[in-house]
Amino acid sequence: MTEEELCQFIKTVYYAYDRVLVPKELKEYAAAWAPYVKEFDYTMCQQLLPNICMGKEFPPRPWEIRIGIMDYANKITHPPTPPEAWAHYQQILQAVNNGTGAMPETHPVLHEAMAALGPSALNSQYDTKRFEELYKDKVNQWMKKTYWMAVKQ
Repeated sequence: MTEEELCQFIKTVYYAYDRVLVPKELKEYAAAWAPYVKEFDYTMCQQLLPNICMGKEFPPRPWEIRIGIMDYANKITHPPTPPEAWAHYQQILQAVNNGTGAMPETHPVLHEAMAALGPSALNSQYDTKRFEELYKDKVNQWMKKTYWMAVKQ
C-alpha cells in the first residue's frame, strides 16, 4: 500500500463511522497505522473493511484491521475462548476416561495447554482458574507467533 493509499484507507475507516478526521493529523495517523497495514494490498483492505467493522461500535484499531486481514488471507482459525477451551478439555477427559478413544479435533493452542498440564485431570472450580490462566498465556504466545510483525534490522 502506498502512502497515498494508506491515507485514503484511514479516511475510509473514519468516514465509515461518521467520525471527523482533522486533515492536519492525517500524516500522524498514517505514521501510526503504517506498521500494521502498509504491507497489505489496498484493494484487499478496502474489500475486507466492512467485514472487519461489522458489529463494532467504534472504529477498529490498526492491529484489529491487521488481524482481520491476516485471518482472511491466511485462513486463520482463532483459538476458542477460555470457557470454550475448558469445556472442550472436559469433553476430552471424559472421552479418555470412558475409553471411547475418539479424540475430538482440537485447536493447536488447546493442545499446547493440555500438553503443559500433563496427565493431571482437572475438574474443580480452582482447576478451572488454573487452566484458564495457562490457556490465556498460550493464546498470547499464539497471537504473537501468528500476527507478529518482522522488525527490520
